[in-house]
Amino acid sequence: MSVSGLRPLAAADSFWTTGSVGGRQAILFQSPPPGNQWSYLYLKVQDSGLLAGQPKTLWLEVRYHDAPAGLTLMCEYDSTNQSATLRGAYTPTATVTTTGQDIWKTVTWSLTGADLTGQQNSGADLRLDAIPGLAIDSVILTDQQPASG
Repeated sequence: MSVSGLRPLAAADSFWTTGSVGGRQAILFQSPPPGNQWSYLYLKVQDSGLLAGQPKTLWLEVRYHDAPAGLTLMCEYDSTNQSATLRGAYTPTATVTTTGQDIWKTVTWSLTGADLTGQQNSGADLRLDAIPGLAIDSVILTDQQPASG
């Protein structure tokens, strides 16, 4: 499991653990209390170079296990988008849905207008939202557009 430039944070609505999936160490999204659909993984930026000169466009790469079918994953990040939830604190990316191929896939999101000032729960800069059962093994935040994105 690799989290580059970021540190996971605990929060009241954060439900995940670690384990092994498909031969890799991974973060496993757990079931939230009844009435909640999503499980969250809050992340704080640790690389001060990514915070300098905000707002800017950053890229977030997440490798996830594509099984079982029908699980979803998205990111919400702190941005300058005043029309997003809480004046930009929870700006959503596109959602990906697993297809059940039982392989590891990577999604790359462009975080436009990223203004990572810790406005989310527990002072987080971004969070991953997933349906319980989803597994991720790599999260990388960078200011350089990846070749895959």
